[in-house]
Amino acid sequence: MIISTPLRTKRVFYGLLLIASGLLTACSDDQSDDPVPSELSLKGKVLLLNEGGFQKGNAGLSAVDPNTFEVRHDLFSSVNGRPMGDVLHSVSLIDGQYWFVVNNSGKIWVVDTSSLKIIRGIEGFASPRHALKVADDKIYVSDLFGGSISILKSSESVVSGKVVLPGWTEQMVIQSGKVWVGNKSSSHLYAIDPTTDRLSDSIAVRKNGGTLIATGEADRLILFCEAEWDLSSKACIYQVDTKSGVVVDSLEFELGESVGKVFPDPMGKLLYYILDGKLHTTEISDLMRSAPALIDLGGMSIYGAGINPTNGDIYLSDAVDFTNRSEVHIYRPDGTLRTTFKAGVNCNGFRF
Repeated sequence: MIISTPLRTKRVFYGLLLIASGLLTACSDDQSDDPVPSELSLKGKVLLLNEGGFQKGNAGLSAVDPNTFEVRHDLFSSVNGRPMGDVLHSVSLIDGQYWFVVNNSGKIWVVDTSSLKIIRGIEGFASPRHALKVADDKIYVSDLFGGSISILKSSESVVSGKVVLPGWTEQMVIQSGKVWVGNKSSSHLYAIDPTTDRLSDSIAVRKNGGTLIATGEADRLILFCEAEWDLSSKACIYQVDTKSGVVVDSLEFELGESVGKVFPDPMGKLLYYILDGKLHTTEISDLMRSAPALIDLGGMSIYGAGINPTNGDIYLSDAVDFTNRSEVHIYRPDGTLRTTFKAGVNCNGFRF
């Protein structure tokens, strides 16, 4: 996989990764030699979500001090005495607990935020992606293969119901009294009424709309629709008014342009995106192409991205060869490199 291909390729080509796993052998630096302190403290640390290799069962957590850049690895397994599972996809903070969604294991770990000790595990999913609290004691979980949104109580460990939606559901955002759901399989953005658990609205957009971002405005969100894996379609960023249910602005890219990793600044004013191997920004309130690029990524395979809200540092994870440990590059807000260090295998995101 190369930087000119957006990160959707990884998800679409799980089968190809499985074949490749038989041909590639991870080097010895896949495992950290850093000791985990006897008394774990995550206060002020940034969590690194290490997805691991597909069907390798080596998903895990690292943590970095954003001031000293001291890194600790394999925290979940060291604390709990067991592996996290196969393909850590996302984490949500719900009722003061971390909900780690382990995609290919079909499992969610509910974990104490201070100690990282397991509170309980939740199963019953086909291939979970994201968890979102939508009401008191009600959680929605999106799914790659389930063809539905799973419903469960935050205090229980069983799925209590489903909201049927076509195909592959991804990120979710609550706005204007509705739960908006990105869908990679459909050319629609969907809305669910969380009081009835029924589909209440849909907006026609492009296919592959998995990335949803809440903005600084109460009734506006950003939807990013990726191009097809072979770049035979155009990528597009939409701004949606969730109160009226209409698209109010859009940024359409050219056919053949590779666009990926769309993410906001903590203030909800700027939108960052990677275009043909370079990091760009645009105003969320007025989507338009900007020049010059903020950072030339020099052929890196960017797999995770985020911004530290305390100082504006930009965190970018380079998956390198998707087999060995990722490299995390931290840039200052002006785009100058601050430091680089190793994470786990396929670091796909950060929790600040």
